[in-house]
Amino acid sequence: MIVRGLIVAAAIAGFVLLAGDLRVARDIARSERGGADAVARLQRAATRTADTTPLLREAQLQLFLKRPEAAIAPARAATRREPENAQAWLLLAQAAERTGDAALADEARARVSALVARP
Repeated sequence: MIVRGLIVAAAIAGFVLLAGDLRVARDIARSERGGADAVARLQRAATRTADTTPLLREAQLQLFLKRPEAAIAPARAATRREPENAQAWLLLAQAAERTGDAALADEARARVSALVARP
């Protein structure tokens, strides 16, 4: 009887975790279709997961919308979460370059080069 209860509890916990992950994936997918609330959806998704995908998508969207200053924060957050993520560093370099922050752009590009040059 106790084993059955533990199995049910584990199943419920798994369902709750899966539902949360599916909600994050849905928000990312909806944001990719665009719309006025795409940035807000990505920001909400980023708060609900350790995955950097929502942050990267937000930075990409901000660059696409010609708002590089708004792209810096999510790109920085992604590089803090995953320091080995070359795509995050590249987005940071692009955003910094477009805002005129040459020092940050150079630092981020150097990091991209170091990551890509690894064996």
